[in-house]
Amino acid sequence: MSKTAFRPPKLTPMVVNTVKTLLPWMMGLPSFAIKTVFEPQDIQTLKQYQGQRLLLLPNHPSSEDPLILMDLSRHVGAMFNYVAAREVFELYHGVNGWLLQHCGVYSVIRGKADRESFKTTRGLLAKGERPLVVFIEGEVSSENETLIPFEGGVLQLAFWALEDIKKEDIKKEGIKPHSPHANPSETTLPPLNAALVALKYFYDDGVLPVVDRALSHLEKATGLEDRSGQDAYLRFQALGAVVLSVHEKALNISAKETDTITRRVERVKERLLGQMERYLDLFPQEEQSYLERIRAARNRIDVLVYSYEDTDEFSDYERHSLEMRQKTFSGFYQHLGSLVNFLTFQEGRVIGRSSLHAPEAEDVESFDDVESQREYQPERLMELVHRLEKEILGQVVTHHPRTAVVKLGKIHNLSDYYPAYLGDKKKTVLDLTDELEAEMGGYLREIQKPR
Repeated sequence: MSKTAFRPPKLTPMVVNTVKTLLPWMMGLPSFAIKTVFEPQDIQTLKQYQGQRLLLLPNHPSSEDPLILMDLSRHVGAMFNYVAAREVFELYHGVNGWLLQHCGVYSVIRGKADRESFKTTRGLLAKGERPLVVFIEGEVSSENETLIPFEGGVLQLAFWALEDIKKEDIKKEGIKPHSPHANPSETTLPPLNAALVALKYFYDDGVLPVVDRALSHLEKATGLEDRSGQDAYLRFQALGAVVLSVHEKALNISAKETDTITRRVERVKERLLGQMERYLDLFPQEEQSYLERIRAARNRIDVLVYSYEDTDEFSDYERHSLEMRQKTFSGFYQHLGSLVNFLTFQEGRVIGRSSLHAPEAEDVESFDDVESQREYQPERLMELVHRLEKEILGQVVTHHPRTAVVKLGKIHNLSDYYPAYLGDKKKTVLDLTDELEAEMGGYLREIQKPR
């Protein structure tokens, strides 16, 4: 049976319309319990851009974000295309992949020159039949306010799409490729629009009792005494210490009595990530953050697991070798999940400052910094509960109703940036990526909990 890496979009209106009809019911299920809030003006703006080239670039704080974007398309009354990581197409024995493809989703293998995916992106942007959704952080951050540094790859693809549009225009006009009149800098390009979509979640009232029950469940699972009703911060500290000790033992790390939890977490993260990087033949740069290093490791694993051609021509031995390689490296995803969980322990994300970028270790509150007065933020409490549940129980089991507030950003016509792009392609892409990242940070700060 043929098995190829790329999963193309197979947008089927009947499937899309069925999913949209069921979507409010699905989002109301206890395992999701999400309401959406859209600005009427944003919906009207998107309706005005129907039939035009439009690239939508959301942040990615939650695994439920695709549902929010599908709900946005429902309110706009349009069908979107979407890009998703290759591994999600394998969920539920491939059923998830079938549904995604028929909803207009196609795959990308992160971390490699995925030619088929890139070609599809360029083609969709050049045709501009419907909006294309690409999560510009590249993966789920699991943080309501923290942004993973934006990846400029999608903007590069957009500029390549503009080049394709220009070549097609030149061809239609009958201008010879080497003629002076074929100079792209001297001709007008049609609009290729891009807009950020800021997503931010807010939990309903009543989070503290839910967190209290979740912590009791986690305490039982780790052999700790049930401390129901006691200070949540200290309970998180105790659970974090248990998780930390298990990893230290597995990594043969001896902790000193004078070590703070933050120092111990740093040591475990560096050992675990360093071992993985050496095994994957990665060489991190000094300026890279942990999140960027984790993303690089995940991208390399994606390449190793999902980069294969049509297997019809494989011998039995080649097929067996491929399956063993995929099995080996698939197990690394769990280690990456542990590394992401440890980021929360270091940053003390339950209380204190809000930040749109992960602060440095010396700038954060750790579990060792216990104050008498604390103001808990519901979103941070649930973020940490979910990370502990994934680490200790293997899955998220605690849910509470929340609202996703969605804000459409400024519409950028990328054609306006094209002359600068022709002058310095790399700099233009980097500068625009930085501009959009700063813009997204501003939007997230502006979004407030709905009353």
